[in-house]
Amino acid sequence: MKKSRARVIALVGGAVIALNLTTPIISNAQARTISKTEISSKVTAVKQQVALKKAELQKQLDAKKQEVALKQAELQKQLNAKKQEVALKQAELQKQLDAKKQEIAVKIAQLKGANKEQRKAELQKQFEAKKQEIALKQAELQKQLDAKKQEIALKQAELQKQFEAKKQEIALKLAGLQK
Repeated sequence: MKKSRARVIALVGGAVIALNLTTPIISNAQARTISKTEISSKVTAVKQQVALKKAELQKQLDAKKQEVALKQAELQKQLNAKKQEVALKQAELQKQLDAKKQEIAVKIAQLKGANKEQRKAELQKQFEAKKQEIALKQAELQKQLDAKKQEIALKQAELQKQFEAKKQEIALKLAGLQK
């Protein structure tokens, strides 16, 4: 007996199944037919494969969701740490400013005599210089905070973009499995 290989493609349950059948050739006029149980077993096997693939894709999607959530939590943690750092620095600068105000107030109170106005103006000038220095430091801190916020926002946007791409990829795979 000679053997030949035939490829049969059938559309069953929305999935395309390729069956490899080995059929002995008895004569040119006769050929072995595919029984319903053979087709049924192949269909069942393919349905199981589709179900496994769907489960795997769902698992990948869930893993990606968890990864994105963890990264976003880390970015939020970094942002909160930077906010706290800036708040502490601003509090320290305010403390320095208050101390300088008190120092100048004490010096002004101590001034007596003819050069009182001149000393007062000098102390006021020192106070204004310190105030401006602190304002510049606060502006720099705010700039750093804004830069960190922007950096984190960009990272969050990139994570969301990656998540959406993975979600779409999995949806396309699922759609392909359901055809």
